Amino acid sequence: MAYFDFLSGTTYLDSNNNQISLRALTALADEKRATRAKSAQFRLTHRVHESRQFDFTFNYLNFSDNNNRYGIDGTYYERWISGPIYKMATYLNAGYSTNTRDSVSDPSFNGYYFNPAQDASVSITLDNDFLTYRHYDTAFIQRVAVSIGNYWQQHYGSNPVGNIQYEHRWKTANRFEIAYGGIRGYHYYDGNLTESWYMYMNLNLRF
Repeated sequence: MAYFDFLSGTTYLDSNNNQISLRALTALADEKRATRAKSAQFRLTHRVHESRQFDFTFNYLNFSDNNNRYGIDGTYYERWISGPIYKMATYLNAGYSTNTRDSVSDPSFNGYYFNPAQDASVSITLDNDFLTYRHYDTAFIQRVAVSIGNYWQQHYGSNPVGNIQYEHRWKTANRFEIAYGGIRGYHYYDGNLTESWYMYMNLNLRF
């Protein structure tokens, strides 16, 4: 990582990306035809101050089925309220990606993952933090984030999308943090609405 005042850049390379679709990783595994992918990512961050930040991310995936995916994403973060009890911020996101192969324009291609020829999205997220409990170095924070936006996919047009996230976050001694929560999402794939639940838990320990 390199820093230039408030500007930083990171590069990520992976010879076997395990963040691709589970369907791709497990497709026809018994015939040893499961899809794999190499990936590269470059992120540029401009931190104006603690309440404003801009991120630009460039992604590349090289799939073992001769498909290549290119993507670019941008995020503008702004914290509007920084009170001792309540904090409120917004995220404005925009993204675009393209695949060199897709099943609509290339019927001979049978990809086992979602890979539109081109797609794009724009969304805004309202992020709310509520300090619910504090005793010395121990704090309990509740977080509610609501996102709304629009998703466009070539051959299928555009549709509204969104999600809502609820999270608990515990901190103690400025060293240990645990966060857990759930996300209820609404997204369109090939013109069909998909509703999903996503649960998670993260642990952080600083040495």
